[in-house]
Amino acid sequence: MKKLRYLLILFFLYPLSLLAQQTVTISGKVTDKADGSGLPGATVSAGGIAVGTDANGDYKITVPETVTDLNFNFVGMAAVSEKINGRTVINISLSTTQSQLQEVVVVGYGTQKRETITGSVSTLKGKEIVVTKNESVVNSLTGKIPGLRITQNTSEPGGYNNNFNIRGYQGGAPLIVIDGVIADGGQDILGRMDPNEIENISVLKDAAASIYGIRASGGVILVTTKKGDKNGKFDINYSINQSWQQFVGMPESVSAIDFMMLTNEKRKHNFDNNFLSVQDPVYAYSDFEPYLNGTKKTSDWNAVAFREFAGQQQHNLNINGGTEKISY
Repeated sequence: MKKLRYLLILFFLYPLSLLAQQTVTISGKVTDKADGSGLPGATVSAGGIAVGTDANGDYKITVPETVTDLNFNFVGMAAVSEKINGRTVINISLSTTQSQLQEVVVVGYGTQKRETITGSVSTLKGKEIVVTKNESVVNSLTGKIPGLRITQNTSEPGGYNNNFNIRGYQGGAPLIVIDGVIADGGQDILGRMDPNEIENISVLKDAAASIYGIRASGGVILVTTKKGDKNGKFDINYSINQSWQQFVGMPESVSAIDFMMLTNEKRKHNFDNNFLSVQDPVYAYSDFEPYLNGTKKTSDWNAVAFREFAGQQQHNLNINGGTEKISY
């Protein structure tokens, strides 16, 4: 009987020991070893937990105390695994992988091997863009190109209003060049492109952008689209992307009576008014009366305007091929 009692006590205490597992919070900054700038969108992971760095390259992650290593990853850079050793602040600098140095990069009016480039150039391959599903290519670039800051100005369906800059928030809009042709209204055109037809994107900074003159004062974004092989077969590719969107959270709306009462309170406590004189309310009793006696009812306009889930479809049709003289 005593053995059974001890076994029952151990049985109930065992899960409590699991719940009492200690955790530790580690913070720090992930930077580019070349220039010391923060890397936004870098991945920090450990023990099955992963977080991303913010716009400045800062991160904060909470992991079990039993975890010994912290892993750092960023597109185009060598991954780093760092021993924790009881530290709560770990700063890491990532460097470009050696394979990236042999890559052919599109620059102004030509191409160059990355190892021979003296200017500041960042590149992104098309296959790295399509990983992020978004109706706008510009939004898909967020956190993937060092130094490129992107701000989405609207969430309106069908809206492609984005601001992005290379040389700081006061640096001005960059020049967009698509297949060697300067695109007027380039941000809108780039946003509406099919990510599946983009071969790569190069971002030119400082002296690397000077070949385009004064229009490139804010930097240059070069977009190269995919083309068929010479003497290649004629291909038609069709793809569809189906997604569902849901609000993370919606503010609660108030009833008509609460709205009128709060508006009157706001008027009463408005510091712009003279507190020595009585302020007339915005809504009088006659405005309240229809809702009090049931003549009028409050409408939930959020429920009318929004659905819990919204479907979204994106259809893409691409044609490519080539002859001995041209490719398309």
